[in-house]
Amino acid sequence: MPNLPADDQRWIRHSLMLADRAEREHDEIPVGAVLVDADGQVLGEGWNRNVSDHDPSAHAEIVAMRQAGQRLGNHRLSGCTLYVTLEPCAMCAMAAVHARVARLVFAAYDPKTGAAGSVFDLLADPRHNHRIEVRGGVLGEEAGRRLTDYFRRKRGKATSDPMTGMPGQGAGRRTVFDVTARVIRDWDCHGLLAGGAPADEFDSEIAALARQVARIASPADAAHAVARVFVAAFGDAGIDAAACGPVGKRWFDALLAEGLIAGD
Repeated sequence: MPNLPADDQRWIRHSLMLADRAEREHDEIPVGAVLVDADGQVLGEGWNRNVSDHDPSAHAEIVAMRQAGQRLGNHRLSGCTLYVTLEPCAMCAMAAVHARVARLVFAAYDPKTGAAGSVFDLLADPRHNHRIEVRGGVLGEEAGRRLTDYFRRKRGKATSDPMTGMPGQGAGRRTVFDVTARVIRDWDCHGLLAGGAPADEFDSEIAALARQVARIASPADAAHAVARVFVAAFGDAGIDAAACGPVGKRWFDALLAEGLIAGD
């Protein structure tokens, strides 16, 4: 039996290499995927090919599953694990259900179209006659940084420093992610996820994100998982202290204290 945590990181790193090829060779959004059987053998792999193939369905997960199906001569991919660098969309999540994939492991959460808990929770819907085990956030920071840098380059903005994850920062500084994870832990994130904290002590947006993430993150990873989604959802939108609720204001103050944002 494979060592799942170690194997998960190994295959996500493999998927990140495929994501790099998507950008380098085809100028596609850097998302990569690999499908591995129960014995650890690669059955299919791929990266986003929507633009180059003129195919709206050619997401990395679909490319990998198509390749695996052709190799096996079967549309069922039972017992297999699908690794992907970004939380699947609704199309890819349902394709995995129809293929009877056993496990899904993804890196970065997608707060805009993620269908494994961030926006939709299609894989946990009890009406399906097949259940997929889900693990999210494996090397999520690294995958998220690739995506952020890709879109920054497209918009002509500065890319992030790999040492910090922050545009233009040098080594030795905390990142927005680091501070957000620490602050969320200080807010008794686990109490929130369990429904034990009074709702009026938390901004509704953060509470909603926390509850979504709780479905797919272990308690030990909850604070970091919520931080990951929160930073992705709100980090590039600009931080307005006057518009922040109680939790948002404390987040703003923590980032200000670390010098990660500028005060008035």
